Amino acid sequence: MRKQWKIGVALCLVMVLLFGCNGNKGKDARMVTDAFLQALQNHNVAVAQEYSLWEKEELELYQVTEEDYIAGIDEQLQEEVLNKVMQFTYVIEQVYEKEDNAAVSIELNMYSFKDALKQGIEEAEKKLKNAGNKNEAEKAQQEVLQILFEKMQKSEDKHITTLKVNLVKQNGVWKVSDNNEELQKALTKNIEDILQYTNME
Repeated sequence: MRKQWKIGVALCLVMVLLFGCNGNKGKDARMVTDAFLQALQNHNVAVAQEYSLWEKEELELYQVTEEDYIAGIDEQLQEEVLNKVMQFTYVIEQVYEKEDNAAVSIELNMYSFKDALKQGIEEAEKKLKNAGNKNEAEKAQQEVLQILFEKMQKSEDKHITTLKVNLVKQNGVWKVSDNNEELQKALTKNIEDILQYTNME
């Protein structure tokens, strides 16, 4: 029993020396990409930072905060929609590694709100046309936003994007590069669409 315990301790020491006691050390590009995307799914900025070179402020954009809520619109409705906006699933397909650079091909699956927003705008335009004075116009604008959120809540449309996540090796450890415009654009597409359609000024 004592001999087995000594062997166990020795193996643990070897593992620590080879791979490090925790964190990202010893993880390949696929594992780092997976951990990073899982952190984004869970809105965990600290973990996402650990596996990437992204700035904290940039990662916080993928979190839903109180500032994202619009006054006068049902909060529970907004919460459901905002969670759908940021929700995504992914499949890691292939990994390409060359020296200190890697590209991990993924299939990203997200909700798509374009059709829901288009339908909402068509309904909303009728309300805005019937608004006579400024007060009525402001009230109509709130109703328009309510309609848009309701349409998005009910939408089950999905959009699949195939893209590459770029990684670099820093001090022998893989990190998701801060040069990932394609991924950033895909993750914020829904936000961009909503801002475009809800800009009623």
